[in-house]
Amino acid sequence: MNEADFIRSIRKTWQYLDGIGLVELFSNPAPLRASDEFKAAALDASSHYEQVYLTGLRYRDYNLLLSDYSFFQFGRYDQGTRAAYYPNPFFGASLDAMKTLGEQHEYLSEGLISMETFLHEASELQASQKPPPVRYEFHPDARVELRHPASHLHIGHHAENRWPLERVL
Repeated sequence: MNEADFIRSIRKTWQYLDGIGLVELFSNPAPLRASDEFKAAALDASSHYEQVYLTGLRYRDYNLLLSDYSFFQFGRYDQGTRAAYYPNPFFGASLDAMKTLGEQHEYLSEGLISMETFLHEASELQASQKPPPVRYEFHPDARVELRHPASHLHIGHHAENRWPLERVL
């Protein structure tokens, strides 16, 4: 898949999700280059998922922000691709929590509260069930036999949750 096809696929994802009413913000139509802060949080073995998620929100490290404040990242590098879904770890699918956070987002948009206040309010919302982040990566140059497959899926926050795939998605 070349760069133009990859960008078209990001736009098609946005159009589909927008069509069914799930998109809050289409932030970046091009392959994402995550901030150094996000990369540091994501690669730090001591980081909790909540920290990684909030860093992604703070630095707008996403292509698509969903209405429940989960987000998607789509990236390309060298010969590889990356697609990730970061669910909101604070309230899952709680409609009350989504409404509360939606109100806070309006205050943020109107300049009535800061991003720090918004992120604090988001972190105060809690859910009993939290969906795991899901990330797909294809990076042939990073392949290490029996340890790091070129094409793989991560389910959950920790790097050791790596599931090899025979296909390139």
